[in-house]
Amino acid sequence: MWAILLKQDVVFTRYAFIPFFMVASFSITHNTLNNFKDRFYHSQVDYAAISKEVGQRKVLNIRAYQTVFYLSDLKPFDIYLFRDHIDVLYGRNAGLHYMDDLQRQPPYVVMSYDACERHEVEMPVCQWVQTHYQLIYSVNVRRSKPNKLSLSLYKLVHSG
Repeated sequence: MWAILLKQDVVFTRYAFIPFFMVASFSITHNTLNNFKDRFYHSQVDYAAISKEVGQRKVLNIRAYQTVFYLSDLKPFDIYLFRDHIDVLYGRNAGLHYMDDLQRQPPYVVMSYDACERHEVEMPVCQWVQTHYQLIYSVNVRRSKPNKLSLSLYKLVHSG
């Protein structure tokens, strides 16, 4: 469109560019602030400690944001890595799928921060995790309410 108007020798007043500069200024400011916030939130999670603790053992993801897998170089226990894949594929039976995975005793489980207390995970799954796993790392990166980077890491303590 711009090229056609220039080819037709259309002359623009300087006021014609005001909406463009306003949108560009807002967009740049908004994205820069979001990048600073994301960097601050990421700095609160000790991905190196998580990686050191887990090593090459596999981790079951129960509705946690997948960033922890990439930044800690974790190996997923289940083929579904993203937090909502199991919900999309299994619908109401997502809890049963998590229970099947838990009965195969993954060495580690990662969930979003306080997922059980905030009712993000089915009660049988929470009970299983609380019975067979020990909380070894937990971080809430935003005080007002946990965001997607807030997580809890559990380690298997009872096998059998």
